[in-house]
Amino acid sequence: MTTHNGPEQARRLWRTLGIGFGLSLALLANLGDRAFSASAANAGIDPLQVLDTAIKNNILFMVGTSGTMGGTVQDGTAIVGGGDPASRFYQVKRALREVIAANAGKANFGLAAFHPDYNQHLIDGSQGLVYVTQDPTGDLYRNNFVGGTPVTYRDSCVAGTSCTNAESNDIFTELTSSDAGTSAAYPRGCTPQTTNQVAANGTVNLPITHVLGSPATNAEYAANALINIGSHCRYYVKSKSMLNSRRFQVFRGQGSTTAIRGSSTIACPPPPPGLVGDDVLAAADGSKARACFQVQDVTTGLMMSERGTALYSTTRSTTYTGAAAWTPAATTLLVAFVVGAGSVVDPTGVTGHGLTYTKVTLPANTISTTHAMSVWVAKAGASPTSAAASVTFAATALGAALVEYEVAGADLSGILPTAAIVQAVTSNGTGTVASTTLLAGSTANGVMYFVSHLAAEGATPNALWTEGSDGSFINP
Repeated sequence: MTTHNGPEQARRLWRTLGIGFGLSLALLANLGDRAFSASAANAGIDPLQVLDTAIKNNILFMVGTSGTMGGTVQDGTAIVGGGDPASRFYQVKRALREVIAANAGKANFGLAAFHPDYNQHLIDGSQGLVYVTQDPTGDLYRNNFVGGTPVTYRDSCVAGTSCTNAESNDIFTELTSSDAGTSAAYPRGCTPQTTNQVAANGTVNLPITHVLGSPATNAEYAANALINIGSHCRYYVKSKSMLNSRRFQVFRGQGSTTAIRGSSTIACPPPPPGLVGDDVLAAADGSKARACFQVQDVTTGLMMSERGTALYSTTRSTTYTGAAAWTPAATTLLVAFVVGAGSVVDPTGVTGHGLTYTKVTLPANTISTTHAMSVWVAKAGASPTSAAASVTFAATALGAALVEYEVAGADLSGILPTAAIVQAVTSNGTGTVASTTLLAGSTANGVMYFVSHLAAEGATPNALWTEGSDGSFINP
């Protein structure tokens, strides 16, 4: 799902917090009188009659910028942003542009807006910059983001491929899709599009021209439920941060600290023609660059994320604990990768998050005569706790590495967590390239590849892989 926003939308939204929609309506009604000819039955004064005089007059249009002006034509509380074609403010802008263009050179035109107080310039409460999409996946995210106050305003996760609990909470609470303007598709009775603009693998599809039609009022819709069937559905998300060229991996239904699983940088595709409003219709043809962000749904299928902070220790000890506590999402699979150094290198157990991990049986796990690799798994259950994993050795080790991963969407129907592991294959040797051969498997399965080597240097992954943690400990 790709959502688009224009700088004009942002500016107009900040200004849609002032005083009165009524005067805007009255202004347009008066302008409309220009279409009537004078008669005995219609002897009123034409407000634009001054245009027929030889001297150019000054005409000032006063436009209301209240919050309802950023709402849809049916509902002033459904704030979609002043630059959105569905908004009342957009309709006023288009009407004024047409009137002024039709009377160019006949008068000096001016434009003024009711000035809101300073506090009304703030993005607070449930408001924010408004993003819109016509992708059918957008329907899944209505009411998913509940809004809030982030501790830190941010638009990405530091690690990229995975987010900490704090990063997930900040990004999630910046977003809102549960208020009057975002909790329902617009307009009522609309027809959803058939494809997303960006496919699941990241391929950008050819944009489908967006058709908004002429949305009716709620009363008219109630009388004829099919009145807007010719309009494509629009879905809105509000953000308290300016999000641009970002993709977020989102696990729907999870809490704020675990819903955002990763972030990456993308190139924004052009918006579908007709989706994003502009004063000049030709500029809404999809050729104008717009700020956007994408949501990659990872609710179904596997999503593997490095969690916590990887530990690489050169301290002699029998117990090693991860560097940062974190809270797993419920019903996920937890994977701990452990490397120990010394004469006794095989750990006796791994614990964390209120859970005891189970060791995965490996064909071989020693590296030379000084190091050993092991993999441990656990089911997070319904209520995992905030903690860091801890690994214990039977005797003092000379150093250890501990890396934690969380896997969403794994098949946890087996009694033991190891049942979720389809294959566990190892290899060892010398040289500068490491490779391991897997048996044929299902395309629905995911692959995690852990590499440990004795040289004190980083590893470079294959171009088709995403690297998680990369670190070292030198002892012995």
